[in-house]
Amino acid sequence: MKTKKVAGCKFLICPAIYETDRRTYIVQGKRLSKEERKVFSVPDNDEELVEVPHELINEFVKSFSEDED
Repeated sequence: MKTKKVAGCKFLICPAIYETDRRTYIVQGKRLSKEERKVFSVPDNDEELVEVPHELINEFVKSFSEDED
């Protein structure tokens, strides 16, 4: 799988969003605790929840409008 960072910091250890060659996105963020996960219906075996700052999503959305210019 090939990826391209489309939002986030320039280092590998902070929240980021990557676009893949499979027409999907990978979100890197802080994993939620088991207590925090209880409010969501997420299977433990193959899905994960991560928390990212709203600035990351804003940057991600902005990248689409820049592509249109």
